[in-house]
Amino acid sequence: MSPGTFPVLLGVAGFAALAIPGAGLLLLDARGLVREATAKLDALCRHRFTAELRDGVLAPLAGAAQVDGHEQRRLEESARALRGIDLAGRLVGGAAAYDALLAEARDSVRQATEAGSLGPVRAARLGEILAG
Repeated sequence: MSPGTFPVLLGVAGFAALAIPGAGLLLLDARGLVREATAKLDALCRHRFTAELRDGVLAPLAGAAQVDGHEQRRLEESARALRGIDLAGRLVGGAAAYDALLAEARDSVRQATEAGSLGPVRAARLGEILAG
């Protein structure tokens, strides 16, 4: 290859074509690689979502006698992180798992409100973030 000439990778319909200047075209079946990468990304998103839900929303709400301003900010940050992970995860995996986990988070907010540890305004803010 001459200086400034690099192989080019093109992806079309699950196939990858590696164009090497002066050497021709090498066609690769990338569908298996794409499926494997998608499955790994899906598992990573679900794991991260579950951990954030458990540590950032469920545990704090279950253990709070009364949610103060500082804890509310932390809950809202976690809720926003969940929505971001949710958006990425839905691109690579099924939406049903995220819908069920978000419903669990909303139930936790409802229970904390009924128990008096989360005021109605704080609950509405958190619920709005979780609803997207």
